Amino acid sequence: MNEKPEHPAVEWIRILSEDDLPKKPGIESYEYVDCLIFHEGEVKKRPWNCEHRCFDDEEYDDFFCASLAPTHYAIVSGLARYASMDHIAPPKD
Repeated sequence: MNEKPEHPAVEWIRILSEDDLPKKPGIESYEYVDCLIFHEGEVKKRPWNCEHRCFDDEEYDDFFCASLAPTHYAIVSGLARYASMDHIAPPKD
């Protein structure tokens, strides 16, 4: 049988201003927050770079987009869990 995986619980946060962006955990001197973003009509895995205040590529290495470029983000634990993105529901608003 071709069963689709369950939708992981994703709580989308609308980005209207810098105040809406992920907060630095404050555990390490250089930190990331694992996120899913809704950018240009697609759900993408992108870590939030707390130091440069931007979304980086999936390898946590290079700049991907500016902080206000996505319309929404969701904090997730471990981007590796989201190997397949086709079952993630986009934001509704």
